[in-house]
Amino acid sequence: MAYIEGHPNDKSGKSVFAQMGFTLVTGFALIAIMLFFSDDLKSDLTAIFTITAVIASVMILVLYKLNPMGWKKIFNRAEFEKELAQNIKVIEKFSELDDSYFIINDFSFELFHVEHLVVSENGVFVISKIRDTGELKIIDGVLHAGETSLETLTSRVWRVSHLINMIVKKGFGGAEIMPKPVLVLPDVSRSSIKEFNGIRIIGIDEIKKEISGNLKFKVDKPLAEGVAFFIKQRYIKND
Repeated sequence: MAYIEGHPNDKSGKSVFAQMGFTLVTGFALIAIMLFFSDDLKSDLTAIFTITAVIASVMILVLYKLNPMGWKKIFNRAEFEKELAQNIKVIEKFSELDDSYFIINDFSFELFHVEHLVVSENGVFVISKIRDTGELKIIDGVLHAGETSLETLTSRVWRVSHLINMIVKKGFGGAEIMPKPVLVLPDVSRSSIKEFNGIRIIGIDEIKKEISGNLKFKVDKPLAEGVAFFIKQRYIKND
């Protein structure tokens, strides 16, 4: 059975409340500093609150992108439950892989949220889910699920793959490991479209076959284990 680190339900609302508290404290501190150094309190008040609101909005946006499930657990419970069920289905499929695979789920990697990272001597894979249930189709060179554009999703999974390669290259003596980007349909057995822009697209029942078979590529075993340990130690926080 694969080694699996992290579960989407582990990021509870506690971490979100901590993030919200940090944002509030930072906002109040910023207001206090600007008020202290203001020469004309009355005329500067509107500008101070506007600047603070903009900064707080940016912080909240970044925090949401780093931990979307945690925020949805509090503010959109129905969507959280739906996505949690999808995550559990995918992780259960990962558990069918053998113990040479390290699966790291739901973590923040250099300001990107990574849904699933698979590291093994049989390859490294960055995996995200297509949560929309519409029919897959390509319109004007952009992948869609129904009428929903997946351009942001496809771009992000490629960016994360390239970033992981850069981090590994820098930290492991120039070693090259370009992860293969994969999109999974958690509510569909098999995908009608198999590939888009170099990204493999698979159904929920194709995970084991694709990861351990069709998509595998050789990685030095000590390097694979070192990369998995490095990412776990540096990027996985036990809340």
